[in-house]
Amino acid sequence: MLKAYNQIQDLDEETLASDEEFLSDAYMFLQEREGVKGILSPEEVYDRFMEHMRFHDTNEVTTLRDLEYAQNASLEGKQNFARLIDAYDKVDTDMSWKMVGDYAEGIARAPSTYLGLISGGTGKAAGLAATQVAKLGVRQLLSKAATSAIGRAAIVEGTIGAGQGALGEATRVTTGAQEEFTGVRTAVSGVGNAVGAGLLTGGIQLAGKLVPKTKLNREARQLTADEMLAKSDIAETARAEKASKATETVLKNTSPDKVKKLREKIRAIDPNMTAIGRKLKKEKGPGVTMEAALGTEVTKNIMAAAIRVIDVLDVKEGQPITEAVVNALRKGDLSSGGDLSKVSAIMEEHNITLDQFAYIYAAEASEAGRTLQQLGQIKTAFSGIKPRSMMSPEELQVDNLLRDMDELNQAGVSGISREDAKALVDGQDKSRVKAAVDNLYKNAQDLDRMGISFMTAQPATTMRNNEGGAFRTVIDATTRVMDNAVDKVGNAVSSSLPKTGELLLKTTPEQQKRFVHKKVIEEYGLEEGLRIVEQAADNPAVLKSLFDKYGRSQQATKSIFSGAGDTTKYLFNQAEARMIRQLFKKNFPNEAEVLFREQADLAANIGKESPMAWAGRKINILNTASDNFFKQGILAASIKRRLADAGIDLNDVIVDGRFGYIPDDIRTAAIKDAYEFTYQSGFRGKGLGSKAARFGIELQQKVPFLVSAFMPFPRFIANQLKFQHDHMPFIGMVIPTITKGKEGFREALPKQMTGLAMLGTALAWRSKQGEDAEWFEIKKSDDYYINGKAIYGPMAPFMVVADMMYRAYNDKAKFPENYTKYYSKALTEATLGSTFRTGAGLQLLDSLLNDDILSGEKKVLKIVGNVLGRYTIPGGVAKDLYSQFDPQSRLIPATNTGEEEPWFDYVYKVATRNLPDVPLASWSDDTITTRDYDEPAVSPFQTGPLKAINPIEKQLFGFTTIRKNKLQKEMSRLGMMYTDLYRRPGDDRIDFYTRQELSRGGPRSYNLERDLTILIDSPSYKEAGPAMQRKQLNDLASKIKESAIKVAKARLDNEAKRRGKPYSRTTLAAWNALTRRQQAIANELYQEQFGTDKKIGDDMDKTIQDADGNDINVLVWGVSVGSDN
Repeated sequence: MLKAYNQIQDLDEETLASDEEFLSDAYMFLQEREGVKGILSPEEVYDRFMEHMRFHDTNEVTTLRDLEYAQNASLEGKQNFARLIDAYDKVDTDMSWKMVGDYAEGIARAPSTYLGLISGGTGKAAGLAATQVAKLGVRQLLSKAATSAIGRAAIVEGTIGAGQGALGEATRVTTGAQEEFTGVRTAVSGVGNAVGAGLLTGGIQLAGKLVPKTKLNREARQLTADEMLAKSDIAETARAEKASKATETVLKNTSPDKVKKLREKIRAIDPNMTAIGRKLKKEKGPGVTMEAALGTEVTKNIMAAAIRVIDVLDVKEGQPITEAVVNALRKGDLSSGGDLSKVSAIMEEHNITLDQFAYIYAAEASEAGRTLQQLGQIKTAFSGIKPRSMMSPEELQVDNLLRDMDELNQAGVSGISREDAKALVDGQDKSRVKAAVDNLYKNAQDLDRMGISFMTAQPATTMRNNEGGAFRTVIDATTRVMDNAVDKVGNAVSSSLPKTGELLLKTTPEQQKRFVHKKVIEEYGLEEGLRIVEQAADNPAVLKSLFDKYGRSQQATKSIFSGAGDTTKYLFNQAEARMIRQLFKKNFPNEAEVLFREQADLAANIGKESPMAWAGRKINILNTASDNFFKQGILAASIKRRLADAGIDLNDVIVDGRFGYIPDDIRTAAIKDAYEFTYQSGFRGKGLGSKAARFGIELQQKVPFLVSAFMPFPRFIANQLKFQHDHMPFIGMVIPTITKGKEGFREALPKQMTGLAMLGTALAWRSKQGEDAEWFEIKKSDDYYINGKAIYGPMAPFMVVADMMYRAYNDKAKFPENYTKYYSKALTEATLGSTFRTGAGLQLLDSLLNDDILSGEKKVLKIVGNVLGRYTIPGGVAKDLYSQFDPQSRLIPATNTGEEEPWFDYVYKVATRNLPDVPLASWSDDTITTRDYDEPAVSPFQTGPLKAINPIEKQLFGFTTIRKNKLQKEMSRLGMMYTDLYRRPGDDRIDFYTRQELSRGGPRSYNLERDLTILIDSPSYKEAGPAMQRKQLNDLASKIKESAIKVAKARLDNEAKRRGKPYSRTTLAAWNALTRRQQAIANELYQEQFGTDKKIGDDMDKTIQDADGNDINVLVWGVSVGSDN
C-alpha cells in the first residue's frame, strides 16, 4: 500500500512537490474529494492538498466530509488517502503566511468557532496553537483550568477538539492509515484545544486588567450599560421619594373607608394571576399576598392614583374604573387637557406604570368573579357558547368588563389581556368536578404542546431560526432605509409624529432642554446658541416652541440610513440589549413575561408546571434562547428608532429613570415588531385574514391534536403568509390602499420597495445556481446541492417567482411544459407545504402534491404515526451522529413498502423513523438473533438506495445536502416533475418493487438512470428542441417502466406461490383497479352463478370451478369477469 515517498521520515515541500507518485496520489484525491478539474502545476497540487489537510485539522465540517469520503471510497481510494495522510503527518513545514492563512480560514469557517466565542474568548482560534503545544508535550500546563472563564473556554474547546480528533482518527482507521482506534489523537486534539483556549482566554482577561480604561464621555449615549442602569436607578429613587410625598397627601385627604375598600380589592387578587406575583412566589414561596408582591409603597401609589382618576374621570358609584378609562380612550383626546392625558399625568406623579395601574382593572375582574361565584353562574357565563342576549345582568356586567380590559390591552394602555382577566374571574370557581375535568383537558393540551415542543428541539431548528433571523435583520434594515427615503421624498413628517401635547407629556423639561440645546447650537453656532438656550431655560413657552420645532423637523433632517443599523447593533451589543430588556421587564412585567416566554419558568418554580410542560420546556431550551435573543434585539432597536423619530434619545430616557414612561404607542409598536420579527404575532385585526388566522391559532390551542396533527405551527405559517403578502411587489399594495387610502398606501410602500429589492436579489441568486437546479436548490459543487426549503422560509415564494423569471429569459433553463401544475405545486410548497422552522412537511399537503397512493386506512395510520413521531424527533440528533460513522445507518428508511403488516407495526415504523437505525440483537433459545437494518428507500431516477449525505451537517447548519445525477439535472433544466416520467402504479407494493427494479444496477437490469442518461448523451437528443427532448425522455421512460412493472408483478406472483396463497398481490391490485361498476357486475354474476349471498371480497381465499370445469380462485375469476365488463 505504501509508496516510496512514505518511506522518507522527514518530508518537506521541495521533496513532495517533485515526487511524481505523491503528486499523482494528491491530484487523484483532489479530483474525487473536491472536484478539481484541469491541469495543475506540482506546486499547485501540493498547496491545494496541504490547504485541505489544514482545514481537516481545524474545521470539523471538513473532517466529517473526509470521513464520509473515506467510508464511501473504493479500496484504491482508501489506500491513496491513507498514503497522503501518512505523508502529511510527516511534513516538516516552516510557518508561513500561506499556512497561517489556511488555518485561519479553516477556523473562521468552522461552526465551533462561534461556540468558542460564546465560551468566553477566541478559544477555537487558539486550537491550532494549542495543537502545536500538545505535540511538544506541554499538555499538563492547565490541569486546574476549569475553575474560571479560562476553564469554561477550555472545557468547550477541549470537547470540540476531542470530537474533531476522534473524527480524524476515525478517518485514519477507515483508510487504513491507522490500524485501530487508540484515542491518542483524540486526547491530543482535545487537550491541545483546551490548553490553547485557556491560555488565550486567560491572556485576554489579563490584558483587560492591564490596559487602562479610557475616560468615558459624559453624554449618556457613551456610558456603559451598567453605568446607564445605575444612573437610571438613582433617578428612579429620587422620583419615588417625590411620588411618596404626593401619595401620602392624597391618602391623608381621603376617607379611611374608601382607602380600605381599595386595599381589600388589591389584596383579593390571586398573585398567581400576575407576573409580579408569580415572580415573588418563586423567590419567597407560597403564602404571598398581592400587596406583598407589589410592595407597600407601590400599593399605596396605586390606591392614590386610583382615587385621583375616579375624580378626574367622574366615575359614578358602582361604575368600574376600567369602563371609565376605556371611555376616555375612545374619545381619543391626547391633548394636554384631555382626560387620558390627565390619567397619564396622575400615574407619572405617583410613579406607577401602566402595568402597575392595571392591577386596579385586575382587582375589578377578580371582584366580578366572586360575585358570579356567589350567584352560581360562573360555570356557564364563559363557556364560549352563551350569547349575550341570554346573559344575566351580572354576567353582562362581567362580559363588558372583559371586553373593556381587552380594548385597553390592545391599545397598549394595560398589560393585562382578556385571557388574563378571564383567568382572574374564572379563578374564583373551586368546583372539584370542574377542576378534575379541567385537569384532564390541561393534560391533553400539555401532551400536545410537548409534542410540538419536541419538533423544534434539534439544533438544526435553532440554526434555521438563526439563519432566518439573519435574513430578517437585512430585510429590517432595508425597510427602514426605504421608510426614511419615502419620508425624504414625500415630506410626510407630520403624519408620523405624535402630537406636541403627547410628546411634551412624555418628556421631562430636562430632556427637552438637552434636546433643544443640541439642535440650537447645531443651527446657530456655539455663542448664539448658548444665548438662545439661556433664554429658553427660564421661559417654558419658548422651550415648548423650540422643542416643537426641532421635534417635528427631526425626520425631515435625518439621514435615510438613520436607525437602519439599530437591530444589528443590539444583536451584537448584548450588554445594552440585556440592559434594555431588564428595564422592560422591571417596568412592564406582564408584557415581558409573555414576550420572552417566561411563564413556564415561573410556573415551574411555584409548583404549577406539569411534567409534560417541564419536558417540553427543557428540551426546547436552544430554540427558546435563540427566539429571545432576536426578540431582545428587535425590541431595543424598535424602541430606540421610534423614540428617535419623535425627537427623544433612548439613552436620555434611561439615564433619567423614565423608561417606564415611554409613550404607550411606541412601546406597543415595539412589542408588535418583536412578535412580527419572530413570526409570532397574534393577529388582533378585524380583517378577514386576521380573523381566519386567529381562528386557526385559537382552535389549535383549545382542541388538542385536531389542528396540530396537520398543521403544528399555525401561528408561524399565518405570520409567514402575512410577511410574504406584505412584501410581494404589487400584491401587498392592493388591500392597504383600498381599506386605508393614502395612509394605507404610505404604510405599505416601504415594505413593497423592500420586496422589490428582495425579488431582485432572489433573481440574482437563482441565476447563480444555474439551469440544473430547482427553485429551492443551492449549488455547492458539480453534483451536490443544498435543499434550501428549510432555510429560505418566508423568502421561498420570492424564489419561486425568481425561478419563473429566470426560466423565461434564460436560453438553457426551460419553462415547464405544464407550468400551471409545476408552479402551483411550487407555490403551495413555498407557502403552506412545509413547516420551515422544523423542516417537517405538512403530511396532508405532501400527500396531495406528491402522488400519494396509500389506502385510506394507511393514510389515517400514517397521520397517527406522524403525531407519535413528534416525540422521537429529538432522537434525530443521535441518528445523525450515529449514521455519520455507520454508512448502512445513513440509508434513508422506506416507511411505505406496501408490505402487508399489522397496523401497529406500520404506526411504529412511521413513529420511530427519527431514531437511529441500529441492528438490534436479542438472546433467545441460546442463540443470538440479529434484526437487520430497515429496508432502504429507493428512487426510480437514481441507482442504488437513497442515503443521507453528511447527516451531521443538518444539525450544524440546519440544511441537508442532496446529490443529483445527469438525469435529475436534465429534468430540472426542462422543468419536468417527478410524475412526468414516473407515475406510481395503483398498488403501493407493486410501486415499491417497480422502483427497486428501476434503481437496480447491473447490465441486465431496467435501470432508468442509466438508460435515460445514454439517451441524454446521444446526438439526436442534443440536437432536438425542449419539447422533443421531453417526449424522447417520456417515451423511453414509459417503455422501461412497463418492463420493470412486469418484473415486479412476477416477483409478487412467485412470492404468493412460495407461500401457498391462492392469489397474489398482483391479482388484488387488478381487482382494486376495476371501477365500482365493474366490481358490482362481477359480484352480481358471482352471486347468481354460484348461489351465494356473499361478495367476491368475502370469498377471495376460496376456489371455484369455471364454465370449463377448471379450478380457479374466486378473486382471479372476479378480475377476469370484471375486466370483460
